[in-house]
Amino acid sequence: MRRMQGSVKLRPNGTLLHRQLFVVLKEQIVSGRYHSGDRLPTQDELCRQFSISRITVRRALTDLQDEGLIRNTQGVGAFVSAGIDKIKRGPDF
Repeated sequence: MRRMQGSVKLRPNGTLLHRQLFVVLKEQIVSGRYHSGDRLPTQDELCRQFSISRITVRRALTDLQDEGLIRNTQGVGAFVSAGIDKIKRGPDF
């Protein structure tokens, strides 16, 4: 990953793209950009923002859900889970 003028650019070499997106979204959640109950951008919005496929976005969102950071509601979107303030920052390699 490399930062570009306030945004993040995912790179196709090294770490898997879905893991890079997972780390970016987790950092945004933990840092307070998104709060409990906030809706994350749609899958299509994330695809366009990061120039990646929908399956890559879905895998990252599934990983976030598996860690209890978000909840997905079919047809509605992905929302930050309640009690997210208890999550600590740390490496996700």
